[in-house]
Amino acid sequence: MSDAWAAVIAAVAAGVFGIAGAFAGLFVGHRQTAGEAHVEHRQWLRDQRQQAYLQLYNAWDAAIKDLRAYQFEWPDRADRVLEEQSRFGGGKELRLIAQEECDEVWARLLPAVDRTELLGRF
Repeated sequence: MSDAWAAVIAAVAAGVFGIAGAFAGLFVGHRQTAGEAHVEHRQWLRDQRQQAYLQLYNAWDAAIKDLRAYQFEWPDRADRVLEEQSRFGGGKELRLIAQEECDEVWARLLPAVDRTELLGRF
């Protein structure tokens, strides 16, 4: 009878250790997969941030060019507006015309600013 009990105890111990080893393997495997996913997500986020900053730089550069072009056009535009106002009476004020133009430039820049702010800093 002692030989039978020894075999039963050995079988039960082997089963318990086998199940415990399987759970340990699942836990370690899950942690490794989660760790890899975390690293890949951080790399993806860094790439997205780099693209957002590049788009912001390009949009900023385009906005500066638009504002400089508008600055050089402004004297001629202002003369035409003043001439039309004197000829036809009324019309928009020069200040409102300039504000609308600047608002248009800012509206083209704003999506790049928003995306950069959304993704945060490096």
